[in-house]
Amino acid sequence: IREFFPKKFDFSTINQNHVDIVEDILNNRPRKCLGYKTPLEAFNEEQANVALSLTIRHAALLANNSHCSGVM
Repeated sequence: IREFFPKKFDFSTINQNHVDIVEDILNNRPRKCLGYKTPLEAFNEEQANVALSLTIRHAALLANNSHCSGVM
């Protein structure tokens, strides 16, 4: 962020559009630590993995509950 806004930068001189532009640049810049994926790509992949994991867990819970008929 310092690349765009140096120390002691007066943020009252910019508007939300400026912040959005910098955010877009940073989130779409490939990163070595992410295997040259962008932060946005890495986030979207992780979000998809979590959603898939939750779907699988939900399906397993439904399958386990179908074996319990509730009859005592």
